[in-house]
Amino acid sequence: MKMLMKLAMVGTAVGLAANYGMPMMNRRTKKRVKRQAKMIQGIVGSMFGNLVGALR
Repeated sequence: MKMLMKLAMVGTAVGLAANYGMPMMNRRTKKRVKRQAKMIQGIVGSMFGNLVGALR
């Protein structure tokens, strides 16, 4: 359960960093970064969902 919490925290942190940090650094690649952020969040979300499903 602790590992799940850690994964969720890391996932949200990565998502937030991808959404807010990168576009600020490089405005030109904003669209690409946003798409990447969505992809990363999707991957993390599916991993998290699989873990929850496995635990149940």
